[in-house]
Formats: sequence, C-alpha cells, structure tokens
Amino acid sequence: MRNQHAIKAIGFDIGGVILPYSVPQQKKFIADSIGVELEDVLIAYRKFLPLLEIAVLDTEEFWANLIEETGSKADPKETVHIWTDHYIRENPVIPKVIHLVDQLRKAGYRTAILSNTDAAHGVINLHRHIFEHFDEVLLSYQVGVRKPDSAAFRLLANRLDVELDEMVFVDDLQLNVDAANDIGANAVHFETYEALVPELIKLGMKFEL
Repeated sequence: MRNQHAIKAIGFDIGGVILPYSVPQQKKFIADSIGVELEDVLIAYRKFLPLLEIAVLDTEEFWANLIEETGSKADPKETVHIWTDHYIRENPVIPKVIHLVDQLRKAGYRTAILSNTDAAHGVINLHRHIFEHFDEVLLSYQVGVRKPDSAAFRLLANRLDVELDEMVFVDDLQLNVDAANDIGANAVHFETYEALVPELIKLGMKFEL
C-alpha cells in the first residue's frame, strides 16, 4: 500500500467484501448441481467465466457451454435458476460494510464498486439496493474489462476523478490487491470488517462509525 497524496476515494469489490461470497463453495455447488466432478467444473469455469463477465457470453450461453464442456446432462435453463437462488440464499449483504461505505461517503470520500460479475448477479444486487450506496458502479459485464487487468483500476480512478494514489481499493483476492498496488493504487486485502477499518485509518482516512 502507498499513499503519496491524500486519499479522496475508495472502491470496493462485491463478492467476499460486501457479500460473504465464497468462490470455492460456488464451484462445489455447481459441480453437485449438474452432477459432475469438481475438477471438470474448474476447467470449464476458467474457460468460460471470463467471457461471461465481460458479456461475450450471456448467462444462458455460459451455462450451455459449461454443461457441454463438463458432459453434464443438466438443463442449462434450470441450472441458471438454481445458481441464482443459491447466490441470493448464501450471500446476504453484510450490513457493517454497507454502513462503513455510507460513513465514508458522508465524510466526503467518493465511493465506487468495481466487481467481476455477470448480468444475472448484477440484477440481483440492483434489486438489493446495494448500488444506491455508491457514487460509481463498474461491473465487468457492463464496462468490458475485468480485474486484475490494470485497465479496470485505471477506469475506476477515472470514474472517481482521482489519481491512482488518491484511491483505495478493497478486494478479498490477493491477486487483485497486488495488481492494483502494482500500478500505484492503495489496495487493501479484505479479510474482515474489523481488520479493514484500522487499515483505512492507517492510510489517513478520517470517518466516524
């Protein structure tokens, strides 16, 4: 982490930060739901998820490709429904993190989301009113770029109208934290809300809770 200039803005990932999203749990759930081995899902997931998250594939195309690739006999349309239900059920909003966002915004910091996600999950989170707490919302399937691509972090800084070193970015994946830090942002690895707050204070951010 570095901050040569005063922090003016902060960006948040969604899954694993605002929601208690577990990628390994999701992959295991998919494997069990479509009746195939986890390793087969991992291979297909790595192949097709990046295309889903930048809208090269739509949701039904993603599932059709994943099911064909894994040799599953499941119905792609039914699997989409099961997956979105699981996402809603297992990933409630973490109120403490949303409260923190609101307090940071109240303190004068620009706030944003930068998330690798797809249209189905984007609609779910829209209906949960998550996006209303942020000044800017950058979802990979809408902006056409995914983390850890440096272009994603540069776009975030541009939307927030700050220099990279005037911005904090919070993500639960170390890969994304390292990529943001490598180009001059102040990235924080999210593990818990309780650990995040002191990290923001260390960066000179001032806010009330």
